[in-house]
Amino acid sequence: MRDVRAALLEWWALVRPGGFLIVVVPHEDLYEQGLWPSLFNPDHKATFRLHKERTWSPVSFDLGELVRDLPGAEIIEASVQDRELDYRLVRRRVTHLGVFLFRFARYRKRQLLRPLIRRGFPIDYLDVAFDRVERFLGKPVDQTLGGALAQIQVVARKQPRENSRTE
Repeated sequence: MRDVRAALLEWWALVRPGGFLIVVVPHEDLYEQGLWPSLFNPDHKATFRLHKERTWSPVSFDLGELVRDLPGAEIIEASVQDRELDYRLVRRRVTHLGVFLFRFARYRKRQLLRPLIRRGFPIDYLDVAFDRVERFLGKPVDQTLGGALAQIQVVARKQPRENSRTE
């Protein structure tokens, strides 16, 4: 979504009074890890935070504020979901070396290791060793590929018409 506020308003218009809107987005610190544009998903157009005033991102939105400002919205729940996330692997600021290592790791797997795999070499240990060294040197890790959560969820209920705020 290019215009976050407009998209939320359009979705909200589809919710009937008494109905719910559930929004789940990546957490800018846990998923993007201080790097913009996104290293993990180049399709991302914005980053999101929850109840945090300061941000490193030039395109950051506080999801709690956005939903609270919807006409007739009552926030039922607003939470950071980080199940199975290893905070030791979350980089607060990704360095140039980290970006290089991230991109090199993709190249390494595609170009360097593929010929060895075709020839039957057991490269699992080699790949793991490369990965550990790269992580030690600052390569960011997309933990969501392995089932960890790095997201924000906000659940809002649209108040019945007689109780809803006017725009």
